[in-house]
Amino acid sequence: MSRDINFHIVENSDANLELIYDAFKNDFLNPKMHVPELKRKYDLSVARYNHLRNRVLEETGLKEKPTLKGGRNYTITANRYIIKHKHGKCTIYKTVDKYKKSFGTYPDFETAQYVRDKLVECDWDDETALELRRKYSK
Repeated sequence: MSRDINFHIVENSDANLELIYDAFKNDFLNPKMHVPELKRKYDLSVARYNHLRNRVLEETGLKEKPTLKGGRNYTITANRYIIKHKHGKCTIYKTVDKYKKSFGTYPDFETAQYVRDKLVECDWDDETALELRRKYSK
């Protein structure tokens, strides 16, 4: 007497992947979101992550996940590149070609963070830096 056994795996099925795909895609395209965070957030195995990753890459034409600064994945802490002064103002500094370069002094920490984030997004473009300095520096 033989018995046929059928297995049905429901958890993390393709239907579940379809439900999370749009949110996953947005997070995947965010250069500040790291792969371990994506896997943890969506509770994905390596195979499921790769399936979603390949789909996003195919749709967007990208060759890899966007990351910060030419493939270097790092986290920007709240005060990275920002020096706080006693009187409440903050200056943004970054080392460029072994020299410490100022990107302006701003009236408060929140403004300096906003400008710093914009500078990171544009990869510290000099023209953008000048525009931001003119608009927010006092």
